[in-house]
Amino acid sequence: MKRRSWKELLSRISGISFAGVGSVSWSPSPNERKICEEVTTYLEDQGIFHSPFEWEHPKETYSAASNVRSQLTAQMQKLNRDMGSFEHLYAIRQSLQTFQRELRALKLSLTESKSEMTNEQVTDYDGRLINLRKTTSYRIAVVAKNCKFSITEELWRQLP
Repeated sequence: MKRRSWKELLSRISGISFAGVGSVSWSPSPNERKICEEVTTYLEDQGIFHSPFEWEHPKETYSAASNVRSQLTAQMQKLNRDMGSFEHLYAIRQSLQTFQRELRALKLSLTESKSEMTNEQVTDYDGRLINLRKTTSYRIAVVAKNCKFSITEELWRQLP
């Protein structure tokens, strides 16, 4: 079990009563494992991380990255920043943001289909999508190992 500082323990006290015997109201720490399992289950279902490349198109993945970032942020807000998984989820969120920035820089964020792209653009796009998938699968694998839960075979295949 991880040691907690006095400062953190005191920050969880939400009320003290001295009437009669006395009591202390307590706010438990977030359930890191449960939150991380929920995040993993959500990410496993997002096409941006597993759909075949021929089905992936820049505009759709750009939008999907935005949606995933929003959901990831909402889940991260349930964690304490000093929890080990926070760093890994933050890295996934940063990878999604980088992916979006790269698509904008390549002027592909509004491109509907790969048929509108040159071969070089398709190669650049696919490479960036592969990097995003590898980063995400690696970070989720670390979180799963640390929190002691399993991930799908599909995510395991994405590992670098």
